Amino acid sequence: MAEVRAELQASEARADELNATVQILHALEYPVARISTENAFVFLNNAFMESAELEEESLGSLFGTKENYIDRYTGQDITQFIEDSDRERFESLKLAARESYENNSGNTFKLGVMDDLTFVTKQGNTIPYRVNMTYSRLFQAYQVSFIDITDELAAQAELKAAHGEMEQRVEEQTEEIRAQADAILEISTPVISLWDGILLLPIIGTLETSRAAQMSEDFLRAVEEQEAKVAIMDVTGVSTIDTSVARHLLSTVQAAGVLGAQVIVTGFSPESAQTLIHLGVDFAALRTRGSLRAGIAEALALIGQHVSD
Repeated sequence: MAEVRAELQASEARADELNATVQILHALEYPVARISTENAFVFLNNAFMESAELEEESLGSLFGTKENYIDRYTGQDITQFIEDSDRERFESLKLAARESYENNSGNTFKLGVMDDLTFVTKQGNTIPYRVNMTYSRLFQAYQVSFIDITDELAAQAELKAAHGEMEQRVEEQTEEIRAQADAILEISTPVISLWDGILLLPIIGTLETSRAAQMSEDFLRAVEEQEAKVAIMDVTGVSTIDTSVARHLLSTVQAAGVLGAQVIVTGFSPESAQTLIHLGVDFAALRTRGSLRAGIAEALALIGQHVSD
C-alpha cells in the first residue's frame, strides 16, 4: 500500500511539473511548436496566437490566426513556409537536435540547437527567425521556438555599414597622411641645380630609414637626368650622424659614382668626425670639405670654373 501511495505521489509531482511547464510555454511571447519527424507541426503556446498584437506580417500571418491555423494548418508540413534555400539547413538542425539529445541523455534539461532561417508568409514576404530546437523522446518529435530577428539583423546591417564607413574614412585619412608625409620628405630634401653640371643636396634634420631611401632615390634620379658631373651633399643640418646614416651616405655616394658624378660631402662637424672615426667608418674614398662654401669652390674647380672673391 505504501508503495502504491509513493508511486501516486510521484505521478502527481510529475503532473504538476508538466503542468507548470505547459503554463510557462503558454506565457511565452514568441511561438513554440511541436514538429514531428515528418515535419508536421502544432502550436503548444496558444497564448501567442491569441495575442491581439499580431501584425499582418507576423508569425500569425505566416501560419494563420489561431482559428485558421487549427482549421487549415494543423499537421501540415512546416517546410512549405521555409524559404527553399533554407530547407536543407532546417533538416540539418533536426539532425543536430537529435544528436544533442542522445549526447546528453543523462541530463534532465536538454540544451537546444539554434540556427537563423528565413520563412515566407502567405503574402509571399520573407521574415528571418531564430529557430531553437530540442528533441523529445517522449513525443518522438521536436520542440521548436521561433524568435523574429528582423530588427536584430537590421541593427547588425546598420552597424556593419557604419563600421565599413569608418574603415573607409580611416583608409582615406591614412592615405592623405601618407601623401603629406611623402610631400614633406620631398620638400625636406630638395635637389638643387647649383650650376650647369653641379647639383646640391642640403640635408636637414634626422635622417631616418624611409627619408634616407627617398632622399637617395631623388638624388640619384637628379644625377642621371641632369647628367651631373659633380654633386655636393651637405650634412651641416643633420642633427645626428651615426653608423647607419654614414653607411647610407656612403652607398649613395658610390651609386652616384657609378652614374658618373663625383660627390663632395660637406658640413661634418668636429664631433661628427670624431664619432665616425670611433665607429670605424671608412671615409678614405670619400671626398669631404668642412664647409659648403669650400665644397662649392671645389665643385667649380672640378668642372673648370673659377669664381673670384
